[in-house]
Amino acid sequence: MATINYAFTEHQDGATVTWETIDGSDTGQVFELQNYNDNTVTVTGTFDSNTLTMQGSNDGTIWFTLTDHVGVSVALTAAGGKLIAEAPRYIRPSLGAGASSDIDVIVKLRRV
Repeated sequence: MATINYAFTEHQDGATVTWETIDGSDTGQVFELQNYNDNTVTVTGTFDSNTLTMQGSNDGTIWFTLTDHVGVSVALTAAGGKLIAEAPRYIRPSLGAGASSDIDVIVKLRRV
């Protein structure tokens, strides 16, 4: 299990955080949301029976699965996108059990 670093890019109305080539049971480097809300995640790549879950934490230790605007877990098994309803202090993507995958995750952040 590796920790995949993110790339951070600021835009006029917010920013994007990108984790590329997440594989096996990798997790993404923790990103502190700071002054962002209305976050949307887009996931692409080869899943090979794996599940990409977006997680949140307020202390960087205890992680929980984020949900969308209707309370469904942000857990994707194929390319797609979802709104993230919560605004915890930290977020990260996490892959399930070790299948061979190649997944890219982009989270669009809107400034408060």
